[in-house]
Amino acid sequence: MDKPTILVVEDEAIISRDIVMTLEAMHYHPVCAVMTADDAITKAREHTPDVILMDINIHGTMDGIDAARIIRDELHIPVVFVTSCGDEATIARAQESTPYGFVLKPFSDRDLKVAVDCALSKKATETPVIQHGDWYRFTAKES
Repeated sequence: MDKPTILVVEDEAIISRDIVMTLEAMHYHPVCAVMTADDAITKAREHTPDVILMDINIHGTMDGIDAARIIRDELHIPVVFVTSCGDEATIARAQESTPYGFVLKPFSDRDLKVAVDCALSKKATETPVIQHGDWYRFTAKES
């Protein structure tokens, strides 16, 4: 069985490296780590990972929530926010992007594993529904 692939989006190099090492120890495959929303979108298109772990406050013109919306709408890749932004307004805004999970920093390895496993499980049950919906929309256009 192939290892689940994960894209890490974190602008703090030490935290990013720690997440990558933790994922590797858990037998996931981190495809790469990036620091900006634009890079997250580009790498998501390039690698189509199984899950994206995304900080909300990242470098660039967009934040993680904006990137998550684009990735959700275009690629249907689950995003789990891993962030220190725990205020109610940010959480409410993040929820509008329909994340597959939310892990507050500082987090334990177990917190990260539970969030990734839940996202992978939810994705596995939703993928056939999404694919069926895409097929239906395509055939409806053709007729």
